[in-house]
Amino acid sequence: METNNVFRLNLKTGSAENYVDPDELFEHCLEKNIIGVGWPVDEPVNSVEEWVKEGEKKYNNRSFINAANNMDKIKKDDLIWIRNHGTYYLCRAKGKAKIEYDKEHDLVCVVDVCITRIGTLEKIAAKIRNSFIARAAIQRIHSNTEDNEIELISKLLYNKYNEEHWAYELPSNKLINPVKLLQSETIEEILGLYLQTHGYYIFSGTNKLSTQTYEYVAVNKDEPHEKVYTQVKTGGATISIDVFKDILEKETDSKLYYYAEKENNEVASSDYSSRCKYISPDVLNEFIKANRKIVPEYVNELFDLIEN
Repeated sequence: METNNVFRLNLKTGSAENYVDPDELFEHCLEKNIIGVGWPVDEPVNSVEEWVKEGEKKYNNRSFINAANNMDKIKKDDLIWIRNHGTYYLCRAKGKAKIEYDKEHDLVCVVDVCITRIGTLEKIAAKIRNSFIARAAIQRIHSNTEDNEIELISKLLYNKYNEEHWAYELPSNKLINPVKLLQSETIEEILGLYLQTHGYYIFSGTNKLSTQTYEYVAVNKDEPHEKVYTQVKTGGATISIDVFKDILEKETDSKLYYYAEKENNEVASSDYSSRCKYISPDVLNEFIKANRKIVPEYVNELFDLIEN
């Protein structure tokens, strides 16, 4: 099976001097089936290589170099994520980047693409969504595992929603854990359901208070002095035991339940390890499969998409 890169591109203008309304730029790209970046240069150029050379002379900054290098890395059938007003789109590259100067829309280096609407946040993997936080115009989205889950997730979604009657080849056994597609707020919901089916009640008023240390607090219905503090980290992020030391020291019956893509070695080797429970993507995956009747509808739809 061919391996393809996955990128994230922010369709935006680079300066007030070359400002283009974002909606106008997006609609232009949608109409022309292209994506691209700006950074016009002073000398005429006919190739990406010439543009990079002239751009380095004119701009001489990391922003341009990163954008130019990533645009040059795009190859046929690579995937590029874009978004507009909270709706995410997935683009399949038809070929390499090329020079197509468009002063009106502040575009210089573009790629011909097929654009497919995927949907809003609940359908987007946390790491893909989080990649848009960075200010860089374009960046590659790397997978966290050897299964290349970001590439597989992107291909699966493209195959499901594109209307061009074209599909990526996928492994017969899709090694995709659907939990990794869920945003952090949804993981918090699922973790809450997990706790409630394991004998804990959630204090809803503790959800998203003035602290960012924990998501919410739950109490053991049979042992009310036992509180559980929860933390959710998605997209490869991890927790620090230091932020929970004060709670765990002062509340000796308290526990920490945390979700992350990988277990935190610092937590596992700390003095509080016996009171810290790691909830892995696999644990939540099995929990959802066994409790399809009580999980949110869009989670069920996502699991159906992966399994079918």
